[in-house]
Amino acid sequence: MGKQVREDKAPFGQPLYLNINSIDFSVDYGISDRSRISLTVPFSRGTHSRLYADGVRHKVSASGFGDVSVIANRWVHPNVELGIGIKSPTGRHDVTSDYYLPGGKTTTFFVDQSIQLGDGGWGMILQGRAFHELIRHGYVYASGSSLVSPRNQTGVIQGQSGPYSNVRVSVPDVYHARAGVSYAASNVALSVGGRVDGIPMRDLIGKSDGFRRPVVIGYLEPAVSVTRGRETLSVSVPVRVYADFRSSAVDRQLGFTGGGDLARTLLFANYQLRF
Repeated sequence: MGKQVREDKAPFGQPLYLNINSIDFSVDYGISDRSRISLTVPFSRGTHSRLYADGVRHKVSASGFGDVSVIANRWVHPNVELGIGIKSPTGRHDVTSDYYLPGGKTTTFFVDQSIQLGDGGWGMILQGRAFHELIRHGYVYASGSSLVSPRNQTGVIQGQSGPYSNVRVSVPDVYHARAGVSYAASNVALSVGGRVDGIPMRDLIGKSDGFRRPVVIGYLEPAVSVTRGRETLSVSVPVRVYADFRSSAVDRQLGFTGGGDLARTLLFANYQLRF
């Protein structure tokens, strides 16, 4: 569903291959029974394979720590928690690698925005989650978060050549939402729901110039978690059921339709240890 991916619009009409693995290290500190502070330090490694101007497919990569965030959360109702925080630009947003030119020549240029370690801007995080018991051990749940990025764009150029050669990379807002049902029996919990991830065409605060890939992606997300003492292991496998890759403001100025792609199936694993 949604707009179809046009691989023929990729460089030289050949598809791009992305492989991104990430891990987040998070620590929660309970200030009281109702309030907590969360610190998250992400680490990722991404590779980007595509056909270059020399007519050969090459792979470039970026790895390292990403943008660190701190969030304060509080239960404002027995079933509702709200949070507000800050995301810092600690991850590199200007990683470079070799760019391959005709005749065996190379030059140094920025890797694609999709595998950069950070977005280059400070951001405000707004998030919340809620649940309600429908039947004994059966619940409905909902959660969501929004990253508000005031910075317009970075100094990174999107394209080595072509129409994006003078276009800087945008620092976009990002949003995420989940909702579904869950059932907990003893130390095992099963859930299934919907998940939506997106990047808007225009930011909530500030200008929205520069290169970005606006998108709305929907998933069906089954999950299972097992708790044993102070430890909890959770696994979810979102399966893409909807994708709408939209044109950005720059794309519209250039007469482009925009586009992109994302994996049809994702895998998330979470391990928690309570002290």
